[in-house]
Amino acid sequence: MADCSNAVEFSHELYRMCCTEDDGHGAGCYTCPFNNASRHTCPFDREVTQEDVDVVQKWSDEHPDPKPKTYADDFFEKFPSAIKINRRPAVCRARLYGTPCRLAHMKIIDRSGKECLVCWNEVMPE
Repeated sequence: MADCSNAVEFSHELYRMCCTEDDGHGAGCYTCPFNNASRHTCPFDREVTQEDVDVVQKWSDEHPDPKPKTYADDFFEKFPSAIKINRRPAVCRARLYGTPCRLAHMKIIDRSGKECLVCWNEVMPE
């Protein structure tokens, strides 16, 4: 879940809210929370207020980002300051999550990390 009190996450969620097609799953311009009787202007066109942050936070909570969570996402969510090697954790996913390792059968260490990056970027089961 996004924390809209963080400026970067607020911007991301506001952009996602405004660019979501109106298909019943998102806001779009016609059903945008900022397009009603009390709020006629979009925060993209003016200074952002705390009320705007609250509106975007509420929308974000009701419309979670559909991006599936990878093992790397889960790991860095739990350990944000962990050491990274080529955009992946510096540990073996199989040892932490008890999942099959692509290299275990070869009994080698992947020094380039390409196979490990593929492994860490696999989508977690729900």
